[in-house]
Amino acid sequence: MPRVRPPKGLSKEAQTWFRKIVSDYELRNDNAALLLLEVALQSWDEMRICRSTIAREGFVLAGRFGEKRAHPAVSAMRSSRSAMLRAMTALGLSLAALDEED
Repeated sequence: MPRVRPPKGLSKEAQTWFRKIVSDYELRNDNAALLLLEVALQSWDEMRICRSTIAREGFVLAGRFGEKRAHPAVSAMRSSRSAMLRAMTALGLSLAALDEED
């Protein structure tokens, strides 16, 4: 069976998840599943970047006139999380099941 390499551009941690999921769920010959997995892990990486930005800069920023407003990364994090969960659901994967295997 051919070995599938993680897509370039994923974080090291996402690449590890990619290898584990491809191996555990035998996705090697399913191009659609591999694409969904790539989308899920790209979204996961984006979510983590947003979370890091929010941790560093805070959830709330001062607007142009000094009013408080949500950091733009909050919305981006929410969108990335949603995309990740939709892709994982489409793959039939449960995050809880993945955590229990470790």
